[in-house]
Amino acid sequence: MKKISVIIITMFLCVFLIGCEEEKITEEMYNAYLNENVKALNLEEVDDFSNLGFLDSDMKKSDLILIGEGHGTKANYSIKMKFLKYMSKNFDLKYLLLEGSYVNSIKINRYLDTGDEKLLDDIYFSNKEDYEFYKELYKFNSTLDKKDRIITLGIDAATTDETLNYLQEELSKIKLDSKSKEHLNKIIEINKISTEVANNNSVNKEDYNNIKQSILKLYEEMDGYKDYYKKNLSKENNRDLFLVLNSIYNTQNAVNFDDENKNLDEILSNITNIRDNIMYNNFKTISKYFNEGKYFWTIWRTTLLYCFRDKLIR
Repeated sequence: MKKISVIIITMFLCVFLIGCEEEKITEEMYNAYLNENVKALNLEEVDDFSNLGFLDSDMKKSDLILIGEGHGTKANYSIKMKFLKYMSKNFDLKYLLLEGSYVNSIKINRYLDTGDEKLLDDIYFSNKEDYEFYKELYKFNSTLDKKDRIITLGIDAATTDETLNYLQEELSKIKLDSKSKEHLNKIIEINKISTEVANNNSVNKEDYNNIKQSILKLYEEMDGYKDYYKKNLSKENNRDLFLVLNSIYNTQNAVNFDDENKNLDEILSNITNIRDNIMYNNFKTISKYFNEGKYFWTIWRTTLLYCFRDKLIR
């Protein structure tokens, strides 16, 4: 995979990467950095880019643009829309990375194509501003040629029920042979067991591990039969099917239910700590299929450190 140039713009969250493990960031260093790098943004005029020219040279040479954010801050959405429009109009921005699942981004992209708000109603948003942001993105996309429109890419960990429901729905739409029917039946069975486990207060690590192993085996079986799905699905639907599968594989594979030193609650609560690695692995795969423009992400996590570790970005 090609290396990706990155620019990090600190807004609410400052991200320090160089020497972050060797040197403690002092208050003096923090203030000095802000004094040299802070620029005021006019959020009243989202379409006014006159004070963003200082970023032009970095934007031109960067493939991945990251902006720090503060969760639950209303200004996040104005900042995100301002930079999205600025980069789309001037620097070939194509992809908006989401702190959400790939299944969610499929639904959002369908909404952006059709304007059908029922698709948005099927997605959980943490606040009203998040919902309204995509309505604004739809309006902006409508002003662009189809080839220039923004595509959302969900790189977050996959939830089991959402993923299995999607797989079940997609396989139910196509002609199935005996092998693919087995896959569909396994998806339905795993989904049933997963729902029962989620509603049972007396489950244990073995219950969750059984679901994990079933999902990993399903992935291997469907991946080994991908030529059939390639023939019977459209190019886009086949791509999405296997990116969804890859996401649930990365998510389940990252969780260790065999850890004898942790109980179930400790293992499940630790998912937050391994989430960055899941997102990074998802991005690596997804970016192989979506690589015709720049990526933009409002970020508060440490996923970027994995990119530097594997020399994915420069």
